[in-house]
Amino acid sequence: MILDGKQTRKAGQIVYKLKGGSELIDKTFRTGNETAQRAIIESVRWQGKNESINLLNEAMTSEKYSLAIQREAARSLGNSLAGENYVLEALKNKKVPEKFIPSVVESVSRTSRKAIKAEASTYLSSSQKSASLNKHPALTELVATRGNAKDGLKTFINQCSMCHQVYNEGIDFGPKLTEIGSKLSRDGLYLSILHPNAGIGFGYETYELKTKSGDTYQGVVVSKNETDVMLKLPGGSTQSFKTSALKSMKQLPDSLMPEGLADQMNTQEFTNLIEYLATLKKK
Repeated sequence: MILDGKQTRKAGQIVYKLKGGSELIDKTFRTGNETAQRAIIESVRWQGKNESINLLNEAMTSEKYSLAIQREAARSLGNSLAGENYVLEALKNKKVPEKFIPSVVESVSRTSRKAIKAEASTYLSSSQKSASLNKHPALTELVATRGNAKDGLKTFINQCSMCHQVYNEGIDFGPKLTEIGSKLSRDGLYLSILHPNAGIGFGYETYELKTKSGDTYQGVVVSKNETDVMLKLPGGSTQSFKTSALKSMKQLPDSLMPEGLADQMNTQEFTNLIEYLATLKKK
């Protein structure tokens, strides 16, 4: 299995819908071992519910949890649309422990909302900003460099599998990458990550829906008719909306794949990832 967290994310969606599901998740998290706690964080990080955000915040701030769990919760806090908003409020109101500020800022690094990412980064110290930057060589040098495909698979799992599938493993949100090595050259693979807005795939355009109740959602439109809209959300879940309940629906110019993703990797990890993607060819 490429993505061990695949089933836990689906389980989280199901359990939250059950009566008493939120209380069950909270109790299991508080009494479970570190392995169980990691699985729960993986299952709730994309949910964007008040209950899931509160759980992640408690896991980050409570010293009864291990430092590794606290940091993982911090890295997951802003992984949903509602979580992004929560992160900005928490940073603004100094509710984030100083040692976890870089991790919390990292949690919104994948957002397609550039203003969110930019504002969050202002809470980093000068040294933290410097440490978070990764300067890669020029494209010609990157293309000429060969990486390790086996290690690239690990990078794919960590950086890409929460939005992309390979051989039906991973999260079905962005385009499937099973044959990407046959579709794009090495230059194209690098450019697709460095400049995701330059070539948004047909059917993967970003839409923003605002409901009359005041909620905002961003995702990919799966289906649409006169009465209903189905939106696929980051994390792979889908949500249906009645058009009568929508205040607005508009296409956004930017890809849901964030710019700056390459800066989350060092150059070796980046070249390893491209080496792995280049092996994914049509059989």
